[in-house]
Amino acid sequence: MDKIIDKIDSELLETENELVPQKRRHYPRSDLSVSTNRKIEALEVCDSIIQQIRTRFTFTGHLVAIVLFMKEHFIEYQKNFPDQWLSDTVNAHQFLEKNRLEKELQVLYEREELQTISGAIPLCYHYFRRKI
Repeated sequence: MDKIIDKIDSELLETENELVPQKRRHYPRSDLSVSTNRKIEALEVCDSIIQQIRTRFTFTGHLVAIVLFMKEHFIEYQKNFPDQWLSDTVNAHQFLEKNRLEKELQVLYEREELQTISGAIPLCYHYFRRKI
């Protein structure tokens, strides 16, 4: 994500430098042509969008929990418990009790009927349906 944003930033800077020569940057927009004004406005819109992307995607730590519920990894997690993923999840969601969650996940990884369910929502639905 950072690479994409950096690339967009550099391309916008190049375009801006082509549009507005350094000596004219401080003049009011009324001195510039309509075409140039539109391009500058488009650059400002792009800057605004990039800033929104940065703001919204700065923290994605809360998404690490999903890795704990991917059925593709259950067999691997039986042998080698994902301690780092668990720690990251508990750090992102501080209301969770690490020891309790670890025990529940170990049970989850060992139960064969649960290894066919992928994702937290289907897993919760399964638990509620069976009243586990």
